[in-house]
Amino acid sequence: MSIDDGKKAYTIAEAAETSGISERSIRAEIALSRLSAKKFGSRLLILGPSLDAWLEELPDA
Repeated sequence: MSIDDGKKAYTIAEAAETSGISERSIRAEIALSRLSAKKFGSRLLILGPSLDAWLEELPDA
């Protein structure tokens, strides 16, 4: 699954909306270092390629 909406980075809320996964789960994955994020001031940003790679690593159903 590759997200191709032209965005280079996502806020937690945008990543959650784009992926269909809750903000709480996105934050938990960042805290567990399974999803990488960058800090810009007080805001966490998830780079598009990082979000794509994390989604690809999720187990198949």
